[in-house]
This record gives sequence, C-alpha cells and structure tokens, in this order.
Amino acid sequence: MLGSLIKRLLGSRAPAVPDAVLVDGPWLAETLRLQQQRAHAEVVVRCETALKNAPDQANVLNLLSAALLAQGKTKDGIRHLRNAIDADPSAKAHAQLGNVLAATGDFDGAIASYRAALALEPESVEAWSTLGALLKALARYDEAEECCAAGLRLDSTNAGLKYTLATVLFEQARVAEAIAAVRESLALQPDNPAAHSALLRMLCYSDTTDPADVFREHRAWAARHAAALEARRLDVGAARLARGGRHGQPLRDRHRGGAARDRRRVRRRRAVAGDAEADARVPAGGTGVPTGGRRSVVLRVINEGPGHGRSPPPVAGEAWR
Repeated sequence: MLGSLIKRLLGSRAPAVPDAVLVDGPWLAETLRLQQQRAHAEVVVRCETALKNAPDQANVLNLLSAALLAQGKTKDGIRHLRNAIDADPSAKAHAQLGNVLAATGDFDGAIASYRAALALEPESVEAWSTLGALLKALARYDEAEECCAAGLRLDSTNAGLKYTLATVLFEQARVAEAIAAVRESLALQPDNPAAHSALLRMLCYSDTTDPADVFREHRAWAARHAAALEARRLDVGAARLARGGRHGQPLRDRHRGGAARDRRRVRRRRAVAGDAEADARVPAGGTGVPTGGRRSVVLRVINEGPGHGRSPPPVAGEAWR
C-alpha cells in the first residue's frame, strides 16, 4: 500500500491544462479596445490564448486575423480568416476575405470569395457593387455590367452602382448609354466630383454634344466642386503640418535632411559633368543634349512648372542660363 501511494505521489503527471478563457462581452470589449489602440501584439496573445482550448471560435479568429494583417503577416492572417469561414461560413466573412485577397493582388481568389458571399446572400447590394468594381478594373466589362445590373435590380437608387455602370459602358464605347447612366448617378448624388469629372470626359467623346454645352458643364463642375476640393486640400495640408510633416518627422529634421540632399545632388552633378557648369538645369519640357567629350554636361530635368519668375525655356540642347 505504501509503495502504491509513493508511486501515485511521485509518478509521472500529465501536463497541466490551462484554464479556458471565457470569451464573453467584457473580453470582446477589451480586445476591441486594444485593437482600436493598435496594440496588435496584445490582441494576438489574447486571441491565441483563447483559441487553445476552443479553436473554432469565429469571432476570435476574425480578431486574430485582423491583428496579424495589421502587423503585415498576410499569410497567417488569411489562414486564420479562412479558418473563421470554416467555423462560420457567413456572407460577411467571405466578403471580408475577398477584400483582403484583392488588396494582396489575388484577384481570382477575391472574385471567388465575393461570388461565395453572393451565393449565401444574393441580396447584398454591397457585394454586387464591390465585385462589379473589381471586374471593371480587370477589364472584364461584360461580367461587371451583369453585376451592376443585378445590384440595381435590388436597389435602383444606388448612385455608386450607376456610376460604376456608366464607366463600364464608356469603356465599351457605348458613350450615349454611359452619359445617361452617369447623369442618373449625379441626380442621386450631385456632390460626387469623380462622377461629374467622368461626365465631362464622356461628353468630350460624344458626337452629339455641342462644345458650348461641354463648356457650361465645366463651369458647373467648378462652381460645385472646386471650392470644396480646395478646402479639403488645405485641411489635409494643415493636418500634416500639425503632425510635423508628411511622415510625422519634425520639420527641423526634415529641413536639415532636405539641405543635405541638395548638397549631395550638387556633388553628383559636378562629378558627372567634370566641372562647375554641371549646375545648369533644364525646366519642365526642356531637353538636354550632351555635346560630347570629357566635359559633357548631363542636364537634369527639373519640374519647375510655370510662374517661377524665370525666363522662357531654352530650345533643345541649350543649357539653362
């Protein structure tokens, strides 16, 4: 009896199984909070721990996939997203997989995923619209037109679908139909500058449109969109300036780096040219023609643009004086 007791106390034991993580409302809320704070590494740890004893939790797999994708771990993210679909094959999950595959360049896989989503939920106007836009971008115009038509049968007032249909028709040289479709889109969403710009382009290819009408449409575009787009551009510029530059780098360091880059450019020019005359430049549209010999000057085209207080551009082969 004593021997058997010692064996039970000192014998081999099975490894301890960690307690299962309860994936409830508070757990999901905390994980989503970490996700919003971009604490992706912490989200991965929480999700992997929760999946140890219950690997088929679709919500957790989706969260894990999103965190891995945000970290640039594309293959692992797609793998877990597919696992989530196996656990819960919903139309939304298939569409999300389609978005990820399209972003990574797997267009055939993306199309298959969108079609799988539509097989489960054929009344999804968003899926029809996304698939139509992707097929249009791939120049598969007949299929794209079918998707737009299917979506518009479900929602005839969808401005985005009408705009996509207009661009598809235009690419097939069906200009009159394209103009009619894009005008319907603008009637539903008049503040869409992209659709209005598409209308201007289409009018230029129409055989029946009077040039005066095209001019009036240009004026209408400027009156409706120019001020708003300029205000948006200024807002973006102010936001970048507040962050310290385009990439968040302090302006002082950016200016110092810019000066160093300018000095390196000058040294490279002089090394190529062989003398100080390599500082000559050609404005936008000019062409530098080497004259041959050891002291040939390779002129660099610099996009100065008009209105910089310079004299007119030189003729081809002439250095900037």
